[in-house]
Amino acid sequence: MTLSSNFVEKLVVDYFQDITRLMNHPEGINMDKDCSVLERKIIRQVEFYFGDKNLPRDKFLLEQISKDDNGWVPISVLTTFNRLKQLSSDEEIIAVALKKSTSDLLEVDEENKKVRRSPSKPYRAMLRKTDVELVEEKQRTVNVKGFPLDETLDNLEEFFDKIAPVTYIYMKRAPSTKEFKGSIFVEFKTKSEAVKFMELEEVKYGDVVLQREWKEEYVERKKLEKKGKSQNADVEEDTLQYTKGCVLKFVGCGQDTSIESLKELFRSFSNVAFVEFKRGDTEGYVRFEEENGAQVALDGLKEAAGEEGKMTVCGGESTVSVLEGEEEKEYHKKIFERGAARKGGRKSGGRGRGRGRGRGGYKGSKGSSHKEEGDGPPPSKQAKESTEE
Repeated sequence: MTLSSNFVEKLVVDYFQDITRLMNHPEGINMDKDCSVLERKIIRQVEFYFGDKNLPRDKFLLEQISKDDNGWVPISVLTTFNRLKQLSSDEEIIAVALKKSTSDLLEVDEENKKVRRSPSKPYRAMLRKTDVELVEEKQRTVNVKGFPLDETLDNLEEFFDKIAPVTYIYMKRAPSTKEFKGSIFVEFKTKSEAVKFMELEEVKYGDVVLQREWKEEYVERKKLEKKGKSQNADVEEDTLQYTKGCVLKFVGCGQDTSIESLKELFRSFSNVAFVEFKRGDTEGYVRFEEENGAQVALDGLKEAAGEEGKMTVCGGESTVSVLEGEEEKEYHKKIFERGAARKGGRKSGGRGRGRGRGRGGYKGSKGSSHKEEGDGPPPSKQAKESTEE
């Protein structure tokens, strides 16, 4: 991996301007020169487990924390987590590495047997993000394209460690094969770091110049592209276009499950466009704005299930899956036809009940069991979305 000369020059300048802030950055990258490559990976992984992105929805880890009055978790428990186990299962190596962290997020006990999130950095137990937080998250997230298709998350993390602190890297994968598509969403720790990255004249990964675009602009561009894909209300098998990997099906949920509680749960994983569920039912569908959003949510539920492997939706044990293949196609076909029928009914019905209910009337009538997230596209628009190339 190589960086352009302009990029390296800017890094040097920024280093002297920002060194104080980096050394005190909450959950920032490790700047300790005594850390080995393995130790940096261990620190990054354990800080992810206890970080704001994962901890509030990690049921298993929260249960472990609650077992100790002071929030200590045995390192032996953490070594059962697959990704950490791949790095090391030696408790002493893990403890020594975590003590070298400069983020002040974690504490290790004197015997090197337990770890906890620092009491000075309490986590927010609520899953729901405020509208302001969602906007801020988008504003510091960048779509980056041009990576090798066989690239690994470890290598991507090491690459961005040289640039700025990041909180999350999402590797986009093909829904059917799960193969990496060469593009990612990278969420920087602060908006200013994201702006600096976007202002760089050129960023190279090896010999390839990376394509960069703000996530907000990317999402809007894809919406416009997909909006123009088809204007024909008749659904033909060979022309039906939709965003692949955006629909999650769940069977089983808590007794008091509602559309709002489902939104609150799933929007913590990815932006929700539409929830199809009727109170009292035991199954439903969640559609996400972005390609592979359903897989992101499924991975999050699996992570929260921990070693027990039992996924839950709103307090009830659930079987959750991502719609693929013919099942996915049939689902979008029905949604498209439903939207076309509504549109036709409004045209012929004059001043019908659909009038005045938002763009295209897709908000549904009062009492409807189908509701949309405010910033998501209506169902018929979703059915016409196409997979990114």
